Amino acid sequence: MNFNIKNSNLKLLYFNIRGRGELIRMILYAANKDFEDVRVTENQWPSLKSQMPFGQLPVLEMTPQGDAGDKITLTESMAIARLLARELDLYGNTVNEVYLIERVNSLTSALQEEIYRLHLKKAEDAERHVKMDHLNEYFEAIEDMLKITTTKFIAGSNVTMADLQIINLLDTLNKCLGNMQVDCKPRLEKIKTDVLNDRPSLGKYLRSRPNTDF
Repeated sequence: MNFNIKNSNLKLLYFNIRGRGELIRMILYAANKDFEDVRVTENQWPSLKSQMPFGQLPVLEMTPQGDAGDKITLTESMAIARLLARELDLYGNTVNEVYLIERVNSLTSALQEEIYRLHLKKAEDAERHVKMDHLNEYFEAIEDMLKITTTKFIAGSNVTMADLQIINLLDTLNKCLGNMQVDCKPRLEKIKTDVLNDRPSLGKYLRSRPNTDF
């Protein structure tokens, strides 16, 4: 496969939610890479499902410009996000930066899954308390990691997908568990502000994107 992303037309197919597709959207907007954001409706999905690899979304279709090759269909949300970040200069410049990025990827992905589960399950108070303690352990790990960063962004002096993961996490936290007290939240909010100042195209998207449940 020829992953010439910068010189390809991109089409992202996902539902009209943030979920597993939002990080991909944010990477593309942060990189100022044009793409078609196809938001599949509930009515469209039954007829489309059989055409999608493994019957799942998100899917990124990449069509080389001109006569450079055939359309390539990419699957698995984090694989797509990492590929885009690498090709669009959002994946760090050193081994140390890549390590920090991947550490954030692991922590934020796990945290978001836990937040979604807790929000959807509407657990009883006792179980909810236990789960909230579990979430705090993840946030404490993020806070420990932030102590070793020396720049305004997570990994180095430039925006990376790690910073976008932080924004995505904050949005999920505020939408699903807005009253949860998190000690490192002011630092995360500061990172978000710095990123949006550096990447105004991303800020424009976040202000105009559809208001969805997830």
